[in-house]
Amino acid sequence: MFRKLSKAIRTWPGKFRALTTPKKIGIISAIVLTVLIAAPFIVKVASAGEVDIYAMVYELISRVDAQDEEIGELKVRMASLEEGEDAAQDPENGDGDDQPGSGGESTPPGGSGSDGDSGNGGSTPPAPPGGNGGNGAPPGNGDPPPAPAPEPWPKLAKVNYVLFPQRTDRGRMVYRFEGSVLYCDYYSAIPEKLYYGSMIYDQREEQTEYAFTESINLAAAWSAWENGGPKPRLKGRLPVNVLRQVSRSGGTLKVDLLNWIGRDAPHGVRYPSRKVHTIP
Repeated sequence: MFRKLSKAIRTWPGKFRALTTPKKIGIISAIVLTVLIAAPFIVKVASAGEVDIYAMVYELISRVDAQDEEIGELKVRMASLEEGEDAAQDPENGDGDDQPGSGGESTPPGGSGSDGDSGNGGSTPPAPPGGNGGNGAPPGNGDPPPAPAPEPWPKLAKVNYVLFPQRTDRGRMVYRFEGSVLYCDYYSAIPEKLYYGSMIYDQREEQTEYAFTESINLAAAWSAWENGGPKPRLKGRLPVNVLRQVSRSGGTLKVDLLNWIGRDAPHGVRYPSRKVHTIP
């Protein structure tokens, strides 16, 4: 048997050269395919499972996908910031006058506790000089009339919100409304169920477990803020404040909600559109 095998090895090059080109290509392709399939398996067995070539290649590809997602998230953040800057600079767009601060975080209108907040930009017009003992009031007219009080907000009727995406493997948030109350159900990741440490979007329900629920009454929180209270904030036991930006235009409250997503999320999740919740 050894002689037959040795003879076959010696005569094989000549037989191979005598084959037609399609047969040569087929044999070479079969050998290459066999090596590609068998080599990773052999390496994994020889290393007692410590080296998995398939997993390494998959992880490399997934990193490229994750970088693409991060680039997309940065584009969405830049667009959101630009939108906030445009709204703050344009007083006719319905958001600029009501949006708190630079990017939605300044003192809201209507009695924040600052002196001289009269609804006209927060400053009282200076009295003309001269007269009445040098106190700056016009002669014979006494003290200047008080500035008119700002008009009250209309009743909150809608919440315009967007689920702002952020790639993470720590967990996920699920939001729901009941009237003006916003609930956030937080689900923490199960480490042993993650795929090489990554949370897959389509498997997020199996890879996470319910932890707790936080809530906030948006109407009451805004009313407290405009009367000198703290800025609307939904954190508590949550690892981060999920209210990224809050502003108001008339009876509509505009909110950006943080949305933790896993890997391979669909386009509509990575580039979300705004939605409207109507308060009954």
